[in-house]
Amino acid sequence: MKVITATLTQKKELEGTYKNGSILEFILDSNGKYVCNIAVIEDEDFIDIRTQLEALPLIDYNPIINNK
Repeated sequence: MKVITATLTQKKELEGTYKNGSILEFILDSNGKYVCNIAVIEDEDFIDIRTQLEALPLIDYNPIINNK
């Protein structure tokens, strides 16, 4: 699955609450990268930051495996 990735600075600038109370949040993957589902790019609630979201690199998602 492809996801968008952000630097720590980009994460801090973009995260927050947008239209209709939609929250943009990046999580860490197993490679220590901040990632978010690519669906946010097309989501109208995030239209105000769409250009910035489109500029973020796409990478393969590597989930953190918790072997408890």
